[in-house]
Amino acid sequence: MVAKALFSAVHNDWNTPAELLREIRKFAPIGLDPCSNEHSVVNATHNWNLAEGKDGLLLDWTGKGLVFVNPPYTRSQMPKWMAKCNESGCEVIALVPHRSDTAWYQKHTTNLRAKCELSGRLQFGRKGEVNTPKAPFPSVLLYWGATPHLFEQVFLRLGVVWIK
Repeated sequence: MVAKALFSAVHNDWNTPAELLREIRKFAPIGLDPCSNEHSVVNATHNWNLAEGKDGLLLDWTGKGLVFVNPPYTRSQMPKWMAKCNESGCEVIALVPHRSDTAWYQKHTTNLRAKCELSGRLQFGRKGEVNTPKAPFPSVLLYWGATPHLFEQVFLRLGVVWIK
């Protein structure tokens, strides 16, 4: 059942692996999680949850520090979140499926400064579930911001880093 959900994007509340969040915090404290949910483990300074009336796609991200985005991976949502990341003008790290052949990836990475193609497959978790399988797709960290060389230093050990 869990594997089927990973393939179909049935759930939008898969948690970022804790070890990856530790690495992101080495880069900078997470100031904003604009697509949080009640099960989130990001623990940003600002957590915006749509269920609580805070739509991260509509609100302004500026002035909140590093924005960490692990958006819903559904086909209808991914282009919207990627457009917001690309156009926000903020320092953003987004964790997304590495699907560089898709229209949303090609259209909404024009302002990208760096990326880390993560080695292996991530094991996302859900609250109350144990032994979730690894994702059936590769993942990538995308970076919009002013310090791509720091991004490279921090994330190089996690995979291949490209600087634009």
